[in-house]
Amino acid sequence: MRDYLSNYTGDLQWDNGLVAGESTDDSIRKVLVIKKGELHYVPTLGIGIKDFVNDDDPGALMRDIRKQITADGGDLESLRMEKSNLKIKANYDN
Repeated sequence: MRDYLSNYTGDLQWDNGLVAGESTDDSIRKVLVIKKGELHYVPTLGIGIKDFVNDDDPGALMRDIRKQITADGGDLESLRMEKSNLKIKANYDN
């Protein structure tokens, strides 16, 4: 999916104008970072991944990621945990 890109802090990228490009990673990052209720136009979207740090049940996080990426319009191809790293592959064809 192409859209305006954001940096790791969530601010729009700027290089003599807004930067557009492949935005799948931005879409996944948004879903992971925001908490439910933070987007007024889609109040049910978001995981709030910081709330899962040191959580005893990674299965709950994995289920929530599957549900939320699908709700955001993504097609989740793979989701796995490697050691303490989350690996997500999804497509957004909008």
